[in-house]
Amino acid sequence: GRGGGGARLRRGSDLQFGLKLDFLDAVHGCQHEIEVPRQGHCGSCKGSGAAPGTRPETCTTCNGAGEVIQAQLFIRMRSPCPACSGRGKMVRNPCRECSGAGRTRQVNKLAVNVPPGVKTGLQLRLSGKGDSGDPGAPAGDLFVVLEVKPHEFFRRDGDDVLCQVPISYAQACLGTGMKVPTVDSDEQLEIPKGTPSGKIFTLRGKGAPRLGGRRGRGDQHVQVVVQVPEKLSTEEEELIRKLAELQNEHVVEKGFLKDFWDRLTS
Repeated sequence: GRGGGGARLRRGSDLQFGLKLDFLDAVHGCQHEIEVPRQGHCGSCKGSGAAPGTRPETCTTCNGAGEVIQAQLFIRMRSPCPACSGRGKMVRNPCRECSGAGRTRQVNKLAVNVPPGVKTGLQLRLSGKGDSGDPGAPAGDLFVVLEVKPHEFFRRDGDDVLCQVPISYAQACLGTGMKVPTVDSDEQLEIPKGTPSGKIFTLRGKGAPRLGGRRGRGDQHVQVVVQVPEKLSTEEEELIRKLAELQNEHVVEKGFLKDFWDRLTS
């Protein structure tokens, strides 16, 4: 069993705080100021729980050990002292500020440094920023749990960044050069002739920074999607019909759908 060294000081409890980040802040890293409610030492009694000018007294039940020993036949069991709840001290004159608890509810303002490349679910540990412990014991830790909000254009896949870029049928057929947004700036992307819809192009090193001491960054994958216009002018429709004839492709004849619908409703 443990020797008589007095009651064991209790460390403060750990706390958890949820922090939402914008997508680009998570990629680049940032600093956020947060306000965390916690249990801190009472300013009036300095955490002792005793009224100013008095001190906690040694518990007469456990003689300050914080434990009591119960014997059953040949078995001796140690358990926290029920009189002082394991503290080894008794408060006869409780502090009015904290009602003898030694702690009060406080709000801590903290600056959280978010490293580049973080993802949803990652926890940042702030040592000693949790609840206060017994006087002389360490405080608990604060764990900041990150949640990255979705972006309207970018998506993450590990350290890689994904996006979709629309191109026209003419651009897919004839090729083009275009500016593509990345998490840092715009980059030039060359679309060759005959690019099919869904083709993926890779911009090396344009993704998110790698965590865990790994150097470098992920890639950005750009998927081009050929957009089909919902409405055509008369000239555009005639040109596309001419192209269909040249390529020997079957299309619905002009006015066919309207005539068909008129016959059904007549």
